[in-house]
Amino acid sequence: MTTIKEVAKLAGVGIGTVSRVMNGGQNVSPETREKVLEVSKKLRYKPNKTARSLVKGHYSQPTIGVVFTTAIHPFFYEILKGIYYGLQQSHYNMLVFNMGEDRSNVFNRIPYENLAGVLNVSTKMTALEKEQLQINGIPYLYLDYFEENVNSIYFNNYAGGEMAAAYLLSKNAKKIAFVGENTQNQQFEKRLAGFIGKLKEHHLAIVCQKLIEIKEDMPFDIYEKESYYITKEILQANEIDGIFYYCDEFAYGGFTALQELGHRITIIGYDDTLPSKYLGLTTVRQPAYQLGLEGAKRMMNILAGAENQFICQCIQPELVIRST
Repeated sequence: MTTIKEVAKLAGVGIGTVSRVMNGGQNVSPETREKVLEVSKKLRYKPNKTARSLVKGHYSQPTIGVVFTTAIHPFFYEILKGIYYGLQQSHYNMLVFNMGEDRSNVFNRIPYENLAGVLNVSTKMTALEKEQLQINGIPYLYLDYFEENVNSIYFNNYAGGEMAAAYLLSKNAKKIAFVGENTQNQQFEKRLAGFIGKLKEHHLAIVCQKLIEIKEDMPFDIYEKESYYITKEILQANEIDGIFYYCDEFAYGGFTALQELGHRITIIGYDDTLPSKYLGLTTVRQPAYQLGLEGAKRMMNILAGAENQFICQCIQPELVIRST
């Protein structure tokens, strides 16, 4: 079995430096960290989790780490709730990491927390982040994100975009606007591509597209307020008979603007967060709770050695028709 001394010798650093890298400590340059991880991988060095946790004084129930960009959004809260209830009947605890803008610090901390596994929600991990988890023997699973040859459970955003377009078309909308966000991630790109593709089948295109600037942990009333003003701007400058909102929070602001202006046009949101039911908002539902529940179950299977191949599970969205 490879020892920490052998890793330190080949990497040309001290034992303390190797320990800091393995434990997610600070005061290590990116170049040195990468070198240590590279040597550790080459020598197949695995830190002793039991010894490490005893030294740190928190050897207790095994823990699943859940990594979010933000856990305060209603959609992500439903995922978190599903994970929590999925783990509740097991011997695993849950530890939530809210990355915000400081992603590197979160992934540097993860090895230190003595985690059994990691559920990474909605974003792609870098090669270095994956390598750090692998060297520490921590399996990981993507939720709400797909990557080839990586365990992934994700929503079919392309099909969801098609559903949104098909609904507007079924209401005879032909002059259609789209309100989205400036963070053009995988979910955004797939959702918009499906929407545009379905419109093209009917020889139509988006008449007006507006993007809201999103910042980390932005309060949701700001989402609504921005969408409120953008919707008014769209309707004052264009003849529109249908609007697709990238998420329900944007649709809430648009709904208010339409009521004030007295416009009766077809709108549709996305996610089906709780207020949508009470507003009567037609939307595309993503079963976030189900995703979290399934993620917890599959991670426990991975840890039990019950998953023999890459997980690639696509969850289909559902059109929820209400009064808009």
